[in-house]
Amino acid sequence: MLHSLRESLQAAVDDDPGQQPTNQNIRPTPVVIRIACYASILLTDKYINFLEDCDLYIIAMVMCPDRKLQWFKDRGVSPRRLHEIKSTVIDTFSEHYVFDAEPLSDEPQRKSRSRTETKSKWDKSEKPLTGVYPSDDHITVYLQEPPISSSLIKASGGYLKYWNDARSRQPLLAQMGLDFCSAPATSVDAEHAFSTGRREVSFMQHNMSSQTFKARMAVGSWAKNPLHSNFQAISDIIQKTISRGTGA
Repeated sequence: MLHSLRESLQAAVDDDPGQQPTNQNIRPTPVVIRIACYASILLTDKYINFLEDCDLYIIAMVMCPDRKLQWFKDRGVSPRRLHEIKSTVIDTFSEHYVFDAEPLSDEPQRKSRSRTETKSKWDKSEKPLTGVYPSDDHITVYLQEPPISSSLIKASGGYLKYWNDARSRQPLLAQMGLDFCSAPATSVDAEHAFSTGRREVSFMQHNMSSQTFKARMAVGSWAKNPLHSNFQAISDIIQKTISRGTGA
């Protein structure tokens, strides 16, 4: 979501009013909005960098069948970083979803292993270490296959429904997909407001209207943005806009 938000903000910043619009019905983005969007990009970049400290969000993105590693390639992620992401995903699958004594290879194989565990000198029952899983139920196969269409995800009812339906044919991948795609974006409502969340949304009250919240966040970004030290100029622009709207 943060990457998509940044792309939208960057598009607004790059919307130069001096350029001739391709669609005459679309007005150019006002300069004050472009400045606010740039300030928001700086804050968004801060939180995107925080994602590097937690593999959960990166793995969750890869476990979206319509994105996988291609999503990162389309956004100019370096080959070195792509290799790191791929290795992290494979290692996570190997460690938590395939209980095998030997490391996973790039070529998945159909396996069935067992071992003898002795609870007492009379009990020598065999306990299965892993079951036989389909040869395509492997993370390397999943990563090698191209992403599916987003329309298929939507038709199936979303990512969680897609992975839930895949349990019968790909139990290991499905479990990993469910675990990571169901991870909550945040554990605290106020964190949705980023660094000023506790000031914007009281910890005892979370029912502020969306319009009020948007207005407060917009004014806050204008007041603190590094390109506009004169807040009075912004106030004058807002006042003139309100006056034109009311006919005053």
